[in-house]
This record gives sequence, structure tokens and C-alpha cells, in this order.
Amino acid sequence: MKIVDQRYLASHNRYSNKPCLLSILELDDAQMPSSAEIGQLALHLRATLPGLKERCGAIGLVGGAAANDDDALALAQLVQAVTLELLRLACDEDLTGFVGAVPQMVRRFRLVQPYRLENVSSASLALALQLVQALLAGRELDLASGLAALRVNADRRAQRAEPGQRNTSPLRERRIASCRRQYDQTRRLAVDLQSIASLLPANASEPEAA
Repeated sequence: MKIVDQRYLASHNRYSNKPCLLSILELDDAQMPSSAEIGQLALHLRATLPGLKERCGAIGLVGGAAANDDDALALAQLVQAVTLELLRLACDEDLTGFVGAVPQMVRRFRLVQPYRLENVSSASLALALQLVQALLAGRELDLASGLAALRVNADRRAQRAEPGQRNTSPLRERRIASCRRQYDQTRRLAVDLQSIASLLPANASEPEAA
């Protein structure tokens, strides 16, 4: 199980109005788990990540998903759901995702993930793969440390406000609101002055000296 290709898509792409991370997930035929093992994996993941059930419901299918067998599709959806849940925990982002088979490619899937912070998005997918692979191999993964690193990355990226992305920090929003209020007050004052000026005689003469 590995990512064989990955790219960032600009907003208003074929999948979403938001920027997206498009990853190609390849499942290894020799190490493909059985239906029972995938079921146990899902139970273990839901016990580890209680919000995973809601993320599973937030994943849509894009064309060609039925071209692969059900077990492969279920595993790809689990990887995507874990990625979205890790993003939610790290960035407090509630996003949707998409999964679809790559045409004419057995057990290769497109994982499409809208994002706000692109590096955090790819790091979440990498951590999701590590977690799924560890559980399938019967190993434990230090998920707490992985999540802590994701949160640090997310906080750093949010503070730097990546190019082309809007910084929506509360402090900046308050500053913007204050500037808008000052602009509105200045504009109203200018209108009032124009109204007063219109009431004055056009050529008012100064009073003659005594």
C-alpha cells in the first residue's frame, strides 16, 4: 500500500470548488487483506478514532469506483476516512473527500481531498497510511505523537497564511471589521459635509468692512 503519485489541484477543479490534494493509492495484491481482516481493521480504527464513522459518511464516489473489487474499494475508503478524521483532529476542519478507481488500473484509486493547508493535508494522508499499515501488520503506532506533530504543522501554517489562502484568524477578522467601521464612518461624514455644502449659496460674498 503506497502513494504512487500526488498533486495539488487549484480551486474550481473537476471535483470541488476548493483546492484539492489528488493522490493515487496503489494496493499491493500480495498483501491485500481479506474481507474479514478489513472488517477487523475498521472496528479497530473506529475504536482508536471515535469520529471515524462520521468521516466515512462524508466520502463520495467518483466515476469508475465499481471497477475494482469491493474489498479494495473498502480499504481505499478507510484510508480516506482516516485521513479526513486526522485533519479534523489536527485543524478542526470538517471536510468531505472522494474516492474513485483509476481507469484500467487494477487496485489503484484516486483519493481526492479538499484542503485549506496543503502541507497538513499531505501529512495527514501519510500518517493515515502509517496507521492503517501498522494495524494490518499487528503493530502499534504512536498516534498521539503523530497528531501532535500535525497540530504543530497546522498552527505554523495557519499563522503564516499560505500564499493564495485567506488568513481567517480571529485577530485579523477583528482588524478588518474595525477598518470597515472606520471607512463607513468616514464615508458618512463626507456625505454629510456634501449635504451641508449644497445648502450654502453658491457665491456667498463676505460681509463688507465697516
